[in-house]
Amino acid sequence: YNSNKTKKYLFTNINMNLILSGCHLVNVELSNMDLRGIRFSHAYMNRTLLKNCNLTGVNLEYADLQEADLSGANLKDANLTGANLRGAILDKTNFSNTKTDDIILDDVNLQTICFNSNL
Repeated sequence: YNSNKTKKYLFTNINMNLILSGCHLVNVELSNMDLRGIRFSHAYMNRTLLKNCNLTGVNLEYADLQEADLSGANLKDANLTGANLRGAILDKTNFSNTKTDDIILDDVNLQTICFNSNL
């Protein structure tokens, strides 16, 4: 896919059983989308815009989310085991009941995150 418009179109009618493991979604605009339950494990999502997304129950295991914008996103019950969030924007991101084992949070402001997890 060569255009951001084409990539965004792929997500207009999401199937909650969608598997995007290992996909390259770099610099993609997905803000305000309902992406519940999708498998993004091992995906490359550097600088992806995920502002205000519903990411409840998503699998982001070992995903590369460096410098991604997850402001206001809901990651409740998500799996972020081993995910790389180096430099990500997590302002008012909900990490309630999120699996966060081995997560990388270098250069991240943790003061405005909402979490009740084992982070």
